[in-house]
Amino acid sequence: MVRIYYLTFIFMFFISYSFSGFITNGDFEEGNLNGWTVSYGIASGGSTVKIVTSGFAVNSNNRLNMVHSGNYAAQLYSGYGSDYHQNWARIERNETVPIGFTNLVMWFAAVLCGVHYMGNEGYNSDSYVLLEILNAGTPIYTQRFSFFDNYDALLPGNMSSPSIPWKYLPWTKITIPLAPYEGQTLTIRYTAYDCEYSAHYCYGYIDDFDFEKPPSPTPTYTETFTATQTHTNTPTFTITPTHSNTSTITNTNTFTATPTYTPTFTATPTVTPTIIPANLTLIGPFPNPAGYESNIVYYLSRFADITIRVFSVSGELVRQVKLKGQTGYNNWNWDLKNNSEKKVASGIYIIHIIMDDSIYKRKEDAWCKASVVK
Repeated sequence: MVRIYYLTFIFMFFISYSFSGFITNGDFEEGNLNGWTVSYGIASGGSTVKIVTSGFAVNSNNRLNMVHSGNYAAQLYSGYGSDYHQNWARIERNETVPIGFTNLVMWFAAVLCGVHYMGNEGYNSDSYVLLEILNAGTPIYTQRFSFFDNYDALLPGNMSSPSIPWKYLPWTKITIPLAPYEGQTLTIRYTAYDCEYSAHYCYGYIDDFDFEKPPSPTPTYTETFTATQTHTNTPTFTITPTHSNTSTITNTNTFTATPTYTPTFTATPTVTPTIIPANLTLIGPFPNPAGYESNIVYYLSRFADITIRVFSVSGELVRQVKLKGQTGYNNWNWDLKNNSEKKVASGIYIIHIIMDDSIYKRKEDAWCKASVVK
């Protein structure tokens, strides 16, 4: 008689990873900018780069500490007084990507001033900070934060002046994978720019800057033991004249264990993006009243077709345009002309924006008033 038993044991093995400090907080904890090259644009606005200690950033309403960790961080100030972003402050350094340590980690913060709009170029007109990683002068990674483009991600700072509002970016961690450039020397550049019209400026902060190892894959091993048990019964009989029966039973047990290793790696599921419906939010005209132009600012949760109509208070259609609205903040610059390219008279005008979501087959509209004063 043979009985077979299967016994399974599961063992989990994890491979850990470690971190290493090659730069150590961007060398800022030395209390200086050694290792960094500092440069400026047209510095009529007094752009500066300096090491700062713990304390609240200017115009953040005592909400943003200038240092993320340790005792020191770097502050970049873009002055104002020159058009087309020509005032800027910059730090940069060359670093060789260490073998095996292919993630570059930085922490950033900024205090930004806005808002200017120029036609449909509102994205380019504000002050902003820009991180660039360059390989032989060619950018391989960029990250930009501006008052206009990142309006929803910023927190309110000093908002006491409607014409010069301030918002700030809280300390934000950025991890940049640089595996294709392992062993190569790259340029790390961080710049704070003034705005398009020279009237607004900003502060940029950088801290906790270092290389680290990326996490290694975590394999899972399943170890299975199969045990075979054999029972052999061998009876022995001895007969005596007294009719006494003696039985001897010998049991032989044999166990065979065969381990089986099955490595299992965790798979990353595929995520199918979902297209969200487009929603329209009208921010309003700026400036209002307007003397020579008015900027109609609106926000879209997703791209959509836009029709903008301008009516007089008597209901006459003065101007109509059709646009391709992009995701995020959009701006249409009304030059205060009608459909015949003639300047409109002073007075109150009604702005009607119609959003057409062609994917979901729905429309949404919004109204506002704009004053024209000549």
